Amino acid sequence: MSDLIMLSGFDIKARFVAHELKQLVYAIDKDVIDLVYEHHENGEEYVAIVYSTSAGVYKKRVCVTADSLRSLTFDVIKKV
Repeated sequence: MSDLIMLSGFDIKARFVAHELKQLVYAIDKDVIDLVYEHHENGEEYVAIVYSTSAGVYKKRVCVTADSLRSLTFDVIKKV
């Protein structure tokens, strides 16, 4: 049985953001230093895009609540 079958939808999104999406975003924008999936108790979901700038570290949050992996990808890429 695949490991993905045992994961919740939130775990699958967190793993996708941490691996596949992060690599894509790194290739697009060299100023991005991290991508973090956030799931809150109220059901809201965000991806934090963390940038390194000359003024320091900057974080932009993108709402991805109820997004499929495809929609999550589009929403994050639009904000990079």
